[in-house]
Amino acid sequence: MKKISKLLNLFLVLSMSIIVFSNCEGPEGPTGKDGLNGTDGNANVKYQIFTINTAEWNLNHEENSGYGYYYRYYSVSKPCTGITQDIIDNGLILCYQKYDNIYYQIDMAEKDEPTDNYYVNSGYSVTVGNISFHERIYNANITGQYVYKVVVISATQMASHKNQKVDYKDYNEVKAIFNLSE
Repeated sequence: MKKISKLLNLFLVLSMSIIVFSNCEGPEGPTGKDGLNGTDGNANVKYQIFTINTAEWNLNHEENSGYGYYYRYYSVSKPCTGITQDIIDNGLILCYQKYDNIYYQIDMAEKDEPTDNYYVNSGYSVTVGNISFHERIYNANITGQYVYKVVVISATQMASHKNQKVDYKDYNEVKAIFNLSE
């Protein structure tokens, strides 16, 4: 019985010590060292990369020229949260297509680019929250992966760089000026 009494007293003392000392506060310690500075990002310039595989494309239209070649019109739509009504009205949306590991700007208007024995017209269109990529191909089916990078720049950022001459066709220049991280 004495052993149980001693164990019970020891348990009570330990329990009380834990309760008393766990609620203690002391003086604040010294401030820690600052961490390494990272590269500042840019909250007003966003980008999104889209990889489109062959099966994702929708064949919208096909026409025969009557001269031994045909056109096929493909498109695919993807959500792009950076595209807001304010960006559409006041900002800038740039779209680049990756070819041979280099990003080339594509326009909203169609543009012919020769590739082997057929031509591809690349383009895009936007609505709030979405981007649609368009490909018009002559004498071939769409195959392989298509990689696009969409850069969305706010009006504020456009204004802060208005005195700089920016070649928006050059993705690397856009990346450097607007501090885009990869």
